[in-house]
Amino acid sequence: MKWFYLSARVKLGLALVGSSLASMGLYVAGAWSNHDGAFGYLPWNLLLAWLALIVALWLVCLVCYRALAGFSAEYVLHDK
Repeated sequence: MKWFYLSARVKLGLALVGSSLASMGLYVAGAWSNHDGAFGYLPWNLLLAWLALIVALWLVCLVCYRALAGFSAEYVLHDK
């Protein structure tokens, strides 16, 4: 059986998705078995973390494809 190649980015993405699914599964199982949704903020925090990751990856893609090539971080940091 021949294995196919997975890049480091794909492996990282799969690990992140798998850990997110596992954490949501544990949250749902705990909330169901305890009949308590005391930690209801955890899914919201997970969603916000995914949104931040998606925006960061989008910005990296923009910079890589020269859409923001003229943008200079030094200008923002050292505004005179």
